[in-house]
This record gives sequence, C-alpha cells and structure tokens, in this order.
Amino acid sequence: DIYVMGPRDTWLYTCSCPDCKKGYAAAGTNWQDHIDTFNSGKGSEIYYAFLNKVQAAIDQSNPGKHIASFNYMDYVAYPKTLTVNTNIYCGFAECFGSGTDPVMVKRMMDFYEPWRTKMPGRNQICIWRYDGWDWEFSLMRGGACFPKWYPAHLARTLRMYAKDGARGLFYCGINNYIDGWLDYKLLDDPELDLDA
Repeated sequence: DIYVMGPRDTWLYTCSCPDCKKGYAAAGTNWQDHIDTFNSGKGSEIYYAFLNKVQAAIDQSNPGKHIASFNYMDYVAYPKTLTVNTNIYCGFAECFGSGTDPVMVKRMMDFYEPWRTKMPGRNQICIWRYDGWDWEFSLMRGGACFPKWYPAHLARTLRMYAKDGARGLFYCGINNYIDGWLDYKLLDDPELDLDA
C-alpha cells in the first residue's frame, strides 16, 4: 500500500539546472548558497513538488495507495510555497545531536512543528533518530567520545513522539552506556519515572 521514495543521501540544492534554480528562488534561497548545517530545508520546494506529482499520478492510477519519504537533510523543512499532498506519508529525521545544545534542539523543533501540525498522523510513520552520531564521528576519526548523559531530553523527546502518534522509531546508531539503556526503557514506557 505504500511505496517508499527518497533521493540519494546528499544535498538536493546543489543541482544547478534551470528548473531547480526556479525552485530555490521560490523558496527564497540561492542555489549557490552553501549549507551551514546538515539540515537546512533548502531543497524542500523542489523535492516535495516532485513527490506531489508522483502522488497525484498514483491517486489517479491506484487510488488508496501512498508514497512515503523521510524529511531529511536539505528537505527536512515543510515547503514554503506548496502544500504537501496529504496522501503522502513522511517520517521526520531528527538530528538533535547530543541533546545538550539548545540551539540545535530549537532548530530541529522548528523543522518538526510544521510537519506535526500540517500533516497530523501522516508525519509520524517512523521517526529516524541519530543518537549514536557523536560516537560514530568520534570513532571514524580515531577518537573517543565522552559518554552522554541527558535523560530529561530523551524522556521529553520520546514522550513527544508517543503523544504525536509516532508509529515507529528507527535508530541510526544508539547511545552507549546509560542513555542507550534509557532509550530502550522509555520505548517500553514513555512515562517512566526518571527519578525512581
């Protein structure tokens, strides 16, 4: 019933063809701008316009069938210039990082909120989490990562997803030590008393 679609694991806004340039201009972005963080939303206009066309064709040929995709990288933002077809299922790819950087947490929540409010029940097919990134990047560079400790942030985030009706969580790596254990405990019971 659901066909999963997605671009390659790279930024979309690097394409310099005339059609894509029009999409960046519509979103108020310059195709030559360089990304300042992993998630920017600079490619959202062209990506979701394409998905809308695919879903419209599916609605005609196979009513009741859907496509699904992640909100990720430079297409993490809900588009500014169009409404995403509500027959499309999306899964938010959050990059909260360590959870201790309030600027990054606010940035990701700013990206998440429009999906939650404009596509209730359609954006929570699966949340993609990156809790293990710090470990991954440290190990790739031959270093070691200081163990994380942010139980309150984990609890807030997982409780939010439970309240929003997330149907699943995909962990692209998981924390070591206590936070990894706590992740699993909160998946069993999001209302777990952290102080008990």
